Amino acid sequence: MNPDLDSLVEFMKKKRKRDDDEIDPENILKELRYIALEGLEEIIKEYKLSGRKLTSLLWILEDTFINCKDT
Repeated sequence: MNPDLDSLVEFMKKKRKRDDDEIDPENILKELRYIALEGLEEIIKEYKLSGRKLTSLLWILEDTFINCKDT
């Protein structure tokens, strides 16, 4: 798993004082993906993005994720 996600899971374990077996990192990763997709859907609806504007936004997001992953 990603080291940042590992840090998030460790933080949640300490903050909420749960046992290791109560928090499943894979479930957290799935939830983060769902949250990100829901947020993206809301942005698309709010700004009524389509066509080139939507493609541009998605390209910028992809580029940002690639650059952040490499750092």
